[in-house]
Amino acid sequence: MPSVSYNEQCFLLDGRPFWVVGASMQYARMDPSAWADRIVAARQAGFNCIETACPWMIHEPRPGRYEFSGRAAVRAFVEQCDEAGMKVILRLGPAVGAAFDGSGIPGWLMVKPEVRLREADPEFLGHYSRFLRKLLGELEGMSAPDGGPIILVQSEHAWNCSNPDLLDKYHRELARYVREIGFALPVLNANDLWQEPAGTIDTWRGWDDLLVHLRQLRTIQPEAPRIVSTLAVGRELCWGDAANDDRAPEMLLERMCQTLAAGAQFVLSPFHAGTNFDFIGGRLSGRSDGFVTTTAAIGAPLSEAGRRTGKYLAAKRVAMFASQFAHVFGELNADFHPIVLDPAQIGHAGDGKGGMVSIVPQRGANGRAVFVFGGGQTRHTTLLLDNGLRMTVHLGEQPVAWFVFDVDLRGTARLDYVNLCPWALVDRSILVLFGPEGSTAQLSINDSPLEAVVPGGDSPLVLSHKGVTLVIVNQRQIDSAYHDEKFVYIGVDGFDAEGHPIAGESGKAWKIGADAQVTELKPPAGGPPASKRTARSVRLADWTASSTQVQSTGRSPRFASLHGPETLSTCGASTGYGWYRVVVNSRSTRKRLCHLPQSGDRLHLFLNGEPLGVYGAGPGSSNSPFEIKLANGENTLVALADNFGRFAGGNDMGRSKGLYGHLQEIKAVRAAKPKVVAAAPVDPFTLRGFIAGSAKGIPSDLKQAEWTFSHLRKTPILIDVNGARCSGTFVLNDTPIAYYAGATGACFARILVSQDGTDVFKRGRNRLRFAPDHDQHEPLEDIKARTTIYECIEAVTEGAAWSFEKWEAPMPTTFDPVAKAGAKSLRGAPCWWRTRFMLPSGRHAALAAWFDTAGLSKGQAYLNGHNLGRYFTATAGGAAVGPQTKLYIPEPWLKSDQANELLLFDEHGFDPWETKIVFAADGDF
Repeated sequence: MPSVSYNEQCFLLDGRPFWVVGASMQYARMDPSAWADRIVAARQAGFNCIETACPWMIHEPRPGRYEFSGRAAVRAFVEQCDEAGMKVILRLGPAVGAAFDGSGIPGWLMVKPEVRLREADPEFLGHYSRFLRKLLGELEGMSAPDGGPIILVQSEHAWNCSNPDLLDKYHRELARYVREIGFALPVLNANDLWQEPAGTIDTWRGWDDLLVHLRQLRTIQPEAPRIVSTLAVGRELCWGDAANDDRAPEMLLERMCQTLAAGAQFVLSPFHAGTNFDFIGGRLSGRSDGFVTTTAAIGAPLSEAGRRTGKYLAAKRVAMFASQFAHVFGELNADFHPIVLDPAQIGHAGDGKGGMVSIVPQRGANGRAVFVFGGGQTRHTTLLLDNGLRMTVHLGEQPVAWFVFDVDLRGTARLDYVNLCPWALVDRSILVLFGPEGSTAQLSINDSPLEAVVPGGDSPLVLSHKGVTLVIVNQRQIDSAYHDEKFVYIGVDGFDAEGHPIAGESGKAWKIGADAQVTELKPPAGGPPASKRTARSVRLADWTASSTQVQSTGRSPRFASLHGPETLSTCGASTGYGWYRVVVNSRSTRKRLCHLPQSGDRLHLFLNGEPLGVYGAGPGSSNSPFEIKLANGENTLVALADNFGRFAGGNDMGRSKGLYGHLQEIKAVRAAKPKVVAAAPVDPFTLRGFIAGSAKGIPSDLKQAEWTFSHLRKTPILIDVNGARCSGTFVLNDTPIAYYAGATGACFARILVSQDGTDVFKRGRNRLRFAPDHDQHEPLEDIKARTTIYECIEAVTEGAAWSFEKWEAPMPTTFDPVAKAGAKSLRGAPCWWRTRFMLPSGRHAALAAWFDTAGLSKGQAYLNGHNLGRYFTATAGGAAVGPQTKLYIPEPWLKSDQANELLLFDEHGFDPWETKIVFAADGDF
């Protein structure tokens, strides 16, 4: 039987070294029609492995109902990777990160109060083990020991907590599930060394100081290879952010080289970010408004529409080298780490540190590699070889360059030295090298030296030396270099679906074979590439509208009775929206100061048909107390509840959505001004087993904030924390009652404490303390300034009639034509819009389609029944939000020979007359 194992340097496939050059992409964020193109793009850039997550929520949207078709067809995705010659790493979970809603854990499970997420809870593990058995059963025969492409699996993701009690009970149990189901593969963890579960391989995630961290990883884990499981090339954007990508292509080049210089492997994440169709986008911890945009991330080498960006070209330079010279890296001496100048000290352009270099060597049985870091300022330097030869090496425009010595060219010859960057060794006979234009190339093969000049212009320099065909190009030309494992092509933009080279921008291209024969390729008919053509657009008109007035006024007959407040998931809406109706009888008309402590994420509130505003999180909303004035008699309070996305990590993942508690009339408690006291340290792990960013055994600080107050009634109190970034434990009368996550969660909390059924909250004098977690910057000033204690005078909706209506598109017969002039009457309340359009006959199929949301507020867009995802163009008051203003449309979702239907749900009734369909190579923000 074939096997997958590893030694201290690399992975072994049936005993043969395999060097992971990985690209991360999510099948659940792509239409299946795009899978092959994205996979092949990674292959053409030199990657040999695809890493992808298996989001539990995608595959089990309802308890016991499994989905493995469409975008959830994981087996078909893995098969396409196999057909492209790519190996696969599966991220199994339960949490998979990647900014998925709830980190991939289903919403229906997260709201069960008895379930402890990401812990050794029997019910949690029971649900997960059943899902995992279904998932891996779907992938039967696809692991490497069975002849398939799956070579590694990852268990959990970013479990950044140290709790030895859960090490065996949770992590080892997860790894055991995988092996018992029959996947005899190495198991990775991605916990940044917080936990070291036996039987798994520690990996690193990050972007900065990779050489430093990977050398440290070697000392901690000497028996296993080093791998950066998430080399974070891109970043998630949230609604309201500025669309700034601060990770330039040259920085990516440098980070990839730092990883290789440490003798480590990498997975670029994301290589292609994809799209958060439907409601699969999550929420980032550490901010109160961190809701991820529909474009899953910016800065990926392969754009949302599949365009090859500047980062793609930068990654191609290093990834191709790493995979083509994998026989060198796989046999490096894992213990050879000489003292070097830290690359972080050499500076970057403009910081006055010009001329400094850091040289990091590596050596092994199949040759040596040397990385020269110049920070983007040093253009060349001189190496003194061990034989006394001075060799000038050229960095040119790159911040780093790499060189190899004494390398076996796959049995054809031996490359003694070279002062150009090696890129590929094709068909064991064609060696592709690149360097700055006009620089002098020095190399030796089989002890036979050769000098040449790196060419300018577009034509490559092709030489034959000692039985090896040398292809020498400049740093601009290497970006237009591709190979098909037999021939090298210069001046192309890759290969099409049939394997034919695609014409590059210059229109000039060359094909080079092992015999050093150069064939100039004729440009194809049809003019310049599609990306250079003028984009076209379709203006959208003839809109019809369907008002939600029957819902917002509470008159809809589809409201179904509830026993009382319930979460959206309990009401059968694990994702998206839901309508709540609460009919309240009031005996007074006075104004009340109210709060909704048990709600999330955003509520559009209507009282007797009139809008009250948006309560909750995100741009254009408020989570502060608000005034409400009920009429004398019967009142109808309606809330459109928006599940904007669950946390994809951190300590607040289990927060419920919807309106699951009563409207509380409140008043501030007369508490003594908070003071700093010395008190016994508190162990937050008495409240929960998993706390991201914390270690069991390290108690809180002794210095704590304290409030004292008297409370003589039996009414609850509300501890309202708004915006504090510190984390710690609230203690009432010396008993821990709640953990506040701060920057490891939502940065706000509403803690409702009742006297019913507890001895902690006393009638009379009470003492509330906040015990901050260890080692934080001025946490007490932070928490004191942002904490208010309220008395809940009355549960206004106690005894009211509660009901719920499922949010769904109305029937086509309910839509009426609306003229632009008459659309203003619909503004202020949620509204559905519908139109039909035809595609232009002259549209070039290679150009991607985008829905431009100009003029809209916040909502959802559907095309021909497919959910394009969320948009958030403006607040209810018209303030711009963004940054994303265009939604990507997969090609198969469009109809070319008949009318297309576009359906919108705009939460504030903004009209869609400015919207349009745009055809362009890429969308913008």
